[in-house]
Amino acid sequence: MRQGPAPGGSGREEDPAREPHEPVPTPDPLTEEDWLAWCEATAGQDEPTDPDEEEPDPDGLPGPWEYDLEQVVADCRQITAEEAAACARAARMGLDGGQPVGLARRGPGQPGSARRAPGEYLSRAAGFAAGMLLDVMPGCNALAGFAAEAAGDDDRYQGACDDEVAGAVAAWDRVEAHAAARKHAAVAEFIR
Repeated sequence: MRQGPAPGGSGREEDPAREPHEPVPTPDPLTEEDWLAWCEATAGQDEPTDPDEEEPDPDGLPGPWEYDLEQVVADCRQITAEEAAACARAARMGLDGGQPVGLARRGPGQPGSARRAPGEYLSRAAGFAAGMLLDVMPGCNALAGFAAEAAGDDDRYQGACDDEVAGAVAAWDRVEAHAAARKHAAVAEFIR
């Protein structure tokens, strides 16, 4: 076996992935005359569509400018009023009143979060209602911040319906699992 340093130019100290490579010039398949002929041949065709110009939907659905926003808000408020009346009737009959909370699991990919309930959600915890963005968000530090903000300074979830509070409880459960997983990863690293 040889003693001493390896001979120079062995290639091991070079990293071919880091060397800048010059692009290989390729010949242009069109000559200038061919290019001009192609430009003249296509000049009479329609101009390309403007990307800012929207084409009509082939399914015939109205675009966002064709919706009557006041009518959409009125419909949502009507649904909310109907749900409130149904809850009041249920309470008068001795049944469970309030917003019904589903028994299915909540969270990303879970059946309890698969569908949004119609109506208006006006509290700070609105994002935690079934099927809303924070109801399906995986556990993380950001979710903990949103859940703390939804709880308010007094942790009372002021104005939140039962569905929103149940979504916040499920979110805190995901945050807790996220924190435990991070803690276990740190302990595992400490053991190594």
